[in-house]
This record gives sequence, C-alpha cells and structure tokens, in this order.
Amino acid sequence: MLVERDNISSDRIFPIETKMKNTFENLRIIREILLNKKIKNVLFITAPIHSKRVKKIWMKNIKEINIIMSKTLDPHFNQVRWGMSYKKIKAVTYEYCAIIYNYARGWL
Repeated sequence: MLVERDNISSDRIFPIETKMKNTFENLRIIREILLNKKIKNVLFITAPIHSKRVKKIWMKNIKEINIIMSKTLDPHFNQVRWGMSYKKIKAVTYEYCAIIYNYARGWL
C-alpha cells in the first residue's frame, strides 16, 4: 500500500466517503475538514479517470491547501484507444461531460 510504503502514519490518513451529489460538493466538504485540522498539504487518491477533473476543480477553488495527486493505476483506463468496450467508452464520455458541466457551473 502506498501510504505504508511511504511511512505515512495512520493518524494522518482521512478516508472520506460521502454521499454528496458531485465532485465540487465533495471537495468543499474536504476543504472544511482539512482547514479545521490545519492541514496545508494533501495527497489525494482517486481513480485515474477522475483525477484530472478533481485537480482542475481543486486548483480553481481551494488555493490555501496544496494538493498532490497520487499516481494510481487502473488497467482499464490507462489508454484511450480504438476497440475499447462500451463500458470504457461510457466512463470516458461521462468524465468529459462532467468536465464540461463543472466548467459551465463555474467550478473549473
């Protein structure tokens, strides 16, 4: 596990499972938690396909906390290529639509 390999103590790990409606709302809640704990740097772990949107929303809306996006592996989405399954195409299309949606809302 990444955190064990890098000697990060368990008291510095905050898994956050929320039932929020969207990424922006999730990040707003995460920001509040981190500010309350006076945390200024965060290693953010999410699915590779989701990381671009998370980082873009974070960089625009959360300036007081530095983010480092973890390099996670997902063999299903390492490359966008011809011959992808419908499920993969759907996930990639959803992610691009979500980026457009977040941009239209002013969150990107």
